[in-house]
Amino acid sequence: MIDRLMEYATPRQVMWAKWLLRWALAFVYGYVVIELYLAPENFLKFVPDFMQHIIPLNIFLLLFGLFEAALVLWFLSGWHTEYPGIISAMVMFSIIIFNLGYFSVLFRNVAIGVCSIVLAILDWHHHKKQRLAKIGEDLVDKSHA
Repeated sequence: MIDRLMEYATPRQVMWAKWLLRWALAFVYGYVVIELYLAPENFLKFVPDFMQHIIPLNIFLLLFGLFEAALVLWFLSGWHTEYPGIISAMVMFSIIIFNLGYFSVLFRNVAIGVCSIVLAILDWHHHKKQRLAKIGEDLVDKSHA
């Protein structure tokens, strides 16, 4: 299905779509990193109870902020963004699942999760085409040897 959809998009359009998704996701996660630093109390209600029994809350928020900062850098780097896309989607949907009582606020995470999945699919498709081209080159090289 993705192959059929990609037939209608030029490589330039796909490149711009991936660029916009990467920067949008980096902005969202970057904002959270700053907000975690400036007002960590805003996030306390979203930390599941079981997590508070595993690790102190302040340490969890620090580690989560560092994790999200790493996602920002990974999205901005553009390097194999299918991986942070998948990780991002898992984070967003986990936050929703563990906080269904706050869905009236967290419904936005659905869009962030879906955008993350779309970025992962676009990047995976791009790398799949590169791998297939490399296999084709290898076959041609072997037939001439």
